[in-house]
Amino acid sequence: MSSLKQLRPMKLIDVRTADGSRHFLRMPKAFSAQAIAEHLTGLEGARLLCFFAGGVTEAYVDFTYQGYRFQIRNGGQEYLFFVDDPSCSDVLLLAVAYHFHQLLSD
Repeated sequence: MSSLKQLRPMKLIDVRTADGSRHFLRMPKAFSAQAIAEHLTGLEGARLLCFFAGGVTEAYVDFTYQGYRFQIRNGGQEYLFFVDDPSCSDVLLLAVAYHFHQLLSD
């Protein structure tokens, strides 16, 4: 995790959705949903549950990590990140955020 220190600090979002999950991050849509699914393999312990890319407007990646379920959804010009259990620690959410932030710098 030493590469985390090289990235600028990130601010997490804490928006609760109707289903009780937490929307915790937005990222620019600067890469494909396929790239997200492929990049997930580098997050040690993460397990892909579902991947769907249905053209330009619909895409999602569902995965588990450290016992929590996450979703990444296409939100127009951004990807929106959610965790099913809003009590998931910010430390874990930041680990996920920084992992996918690496796609922006590749």
